Amino acid sequence: MSQEDRIEALLRALTLEEKCFLVAGKNMWETCDIDRLGIRSLKTTDGPAGVRGATWIDGTHTTFIPCGISLAATFDPDLIERVGDILGAETRSKNSNVLLAPTMNISRSPLGGRNFENFGEDPYLSGIMATSYIKGVQKHGVGACMKHYVANDMETRRFNMDQQIDERTLHEIYLKPFQMTLAAQPWTAMAAYPKINGHHADCSTFLLQDILRKEWGFDGLVMSDWGGTNDTVESILAGTDLEMPGPPVRYGKALVEAVKAGKVSEKDHLNASVMRLLRLLERAGLLGPERKKADQELDSDLPEFRQTAREAASGGIVLLKNSGILPLVPQKIKKLAIIGPNAKTPTTGGTGSAAVNPYYITNPYDSISGAARELNPTLRIDEQALFDEAVAVATEAEIVVLVVGHNNDTEKEGIDRTSLSLPRRTNELVEAICRVNANTVVVTQSASAIAMPWAGAPPAIVHAWYQGQENGNALADVLLGHVSPSGKLPVTFPSRLEDHGSHSWFPGDAERDCAEYGEGVLVGYRWFDAKNVQPLWPFGFGLSYTAFRVTDAKVNGTIKLDGSTKAIISAMVTNTGAHDGAEVVQVYVAPSPVIAQKGRDAPPRSLVGFSKVFVRKGESELVRISLDVSAVSWFDVECKGGPSSSGRWRADDGKYKCFLGTSSRDIVAEVELVVE
Repeated sequence: MSQEDRIEALLRALTLEEKCFLVAGKNMWETCDIDRLGIRSLKTTDGPAGVRGATWIDGTHTTFIPCGISLAATFDPDLIERVGDILGAETRSKNSNVLLAPTMNISRSPLGGRNFENFGEDPYLSGIMATSYIKGVQKHGVGACMKHYVANDMETRRFNMDQQIDERTLHEIYLKPFQMTLAAQPWTAMAAYPKINGHHADCSTFLLQDILRKEWGFDGLVMSDWGGTNDTVESILAGTDLEMPGPPVRYGKALVEAVKAGKVSEKDHLNASVMRLLRLLERAGLLGPERKKADQELDSDLPEFRQTAREAASGGIVLLKNSGILPLVPQKIKKLAIIGPNAKTPTTGGTGSAAVNPYYITNPYDSISGAARELNPTLRIDEQALFDEAVAVATEAEIVVLVVGHNNDTEKEGIDRTSLSLPRRTNELVEAICRVNANTVVVTQSASAIAMPWAGAPPAIVHAWYQGQENGNALADVLLGHVSPSGKLPVTFPSRLEDHGSHSWFPGDAERDCAEYGEGVLVGYRWFDAKNVQPLWPFGFGLSYTAFRVTDAKVNGTIKLDGSTKAIISAMVTNTGAHDGAEVVQVYVAPSPVIAQKGRDAPPRSLVGFSKVFVRKGESELVRISLDVSAVSWFDVECKGGPSSSGRWRADDGKYKCFLGTSSRDIVAEVELVVE
C-alpha cells in the first residue's frame, strides 16, 4: 500500500467527530491523537530565536540565537542556513515536530513592536533569508512554519485591525517573501491575526486558496496563530486546516455541529484539511502504533552551536561610524570605561514567542573587560549605569564604551513603539558622556531604527541589535578587532520619524480598526529614494575596519521573458585596506518604464540580488550574482487572466539600468540589463 493509499484509508476510518477534533489542538502545543488508529500528536514549539519545547521559558535550555533582524543584517544566506541547522537539531532534541518559525513579515515602520523577529524592510532580502533559515531547519526531518501569512507587521489592535492594502502592494511587498520561501518547501504556514482588506487572514479564501494553494501550489498545512481562528465555517472553508491552541473553540464540537447543519461539507472541505494534517503526521513519522522518539526533552549545548551563534551575532553587528578609534587596542589603553544601562543588563532578544531559556547569557561589560584584560592585564576598567556616576567615570577614562538601547519594556510583542527616541533620558546620557570624553564609542541596541540626535558627537557608533546568548562576546569580538564588522542595515534609519514613508498611516485608526497602507509599494528605502529624502543611515549601509574597491562590473547574458535564460552580474572586489574583511555587493534594478507610463508609483530602484564575499587584505575576489525574470517583474492589476485575481505578474522587454552598490545610496557602478 502506498503512502497516499494508507492516508486515504485512515481518512475513511475516521468518524466525523474524530476528524473535527483532529484538526484542533489538544493543548497549548500538541494536536489530538487517536490511539485506535495509531495517529499520534504533532508537537509544535516556539520559536524564531531558539527552541523552547513544551514550556514557556522555564523548561529545558536552548541555544539563544540572534533575533531575525540581526540575522538579516549579516546579508549571509549560508550563515543563516547554519543557524537554521541548529534550530532543526534542537527541535528534534526537544521531541518536537514543527518549529513555529521563521517570522517573515515586513518591517514596514520603525515603530513596529515585533520588528525584532522580521528580516527587515525589503521583500527580496526577507525571502532569501527565510528560505535559507527553513532549509537549515528542515534538514533534520522536522518542519518549519512560515509566518505570519500575511502583513502581520504591527501590534496595535492586531487581532481586529483591518489593513487596507492595494493588490499590487500586497503582491510585490508583503506576499513576495512567502512566495520566494516556497523554494524551500516549508511544511506549514501560519495565518496572521489581522484582517486584510476586510477579511481575517484565517478566513480569507483569496489569500489561503486562490493565492497560496492555487497560484503558488503550496500543499502543506495551514494553522491558525494562537487564538487566531475567527470563525468555524469561514476558517475551514478558506483552508485553515488546524486551530491552535487546544482545547478547541472554533473547531472540535463546533465544527461537528457546522457539518451536521450543512454549513461545511465533510467531503469537500473538512476532508481536505484532515488529509493535509495526516500527510504532515506521516512526514513527521507520527502515523503508526509506535512512537519514533522518546518523550524527554534534551539539552544540546554543543560547542559548534555556540560558535555558530557567536559568528551569526558578530556578523550582524553594523558599524555606522568610525573616525579611527576602532578597533580598540587594549595594550595602548590604561583606563577603559564600559558604561550605560545596557552594559551589564543588555537586551538579548524579544518577548512573546521569541522568549527562551538560554544555556547562558554574555553581557558587554564582562565580555569586553575579560577579552581586553587578556591582552593587557594591567588595564583598569570601570563601569557605572547611573547617570551622574557614569558621567564622572567617563571623565576620567581614556576611552568610553557606552552601551545603550531599548529593552523588553519598550520594544516587544503586543505593543508598538510611539517614537524613534531611545528610552527615558538615554539621549541626554549619550550627549553628556560625549561632552566629557571625546573618545566615546556608542553602542546601540534596538530591533529597528532609532533617532540619533547626537550622531555627530562620538567618533564611533555601532548598532548591535539583540544578539541572543552571545550578545557580549560578539560585541567584544568586533570592538577589539577579532572580527571586522560586516553587517549591513536591513532597514533604513530616518533622521526623523516624519521622513519615513509609513509615518502618515502607521499604526492606523484604532477606534475604527482600520489601517491604510497609503505608502503603497514605497516601503522603506523605496520611499526615501522616490521622494529624494536623505536618511540618517541608508538601507544596506555598514562600514568595515578595512576598505574595498568594486570594479569591472559586467553583465553576461540576457534575461528571457519566458524564464529560459538568466543574466549574470559580475564585479571584482578588492580589499585595499589593512584588515581582512567582508563586503556585500548589492544589485538594484530600475523599474519598467511601463509603470510610469501607467501613472503608478515606482521606486527608482529595488534590491534584486546581493553577494557577501570575504577578501583578505591586498587581495581580490570575483562576485557573480544571477538575475532571472523575477528581477524585472511587477504586478499589473489591469492585466486580466491572473490565476488568483484581476491582475497578474508581468515583465516587459527592453533595457534596464542595473546599479551595483554597497548600500541603497552608495552606488559604485551602473550597467545595462537586457530583457527580451
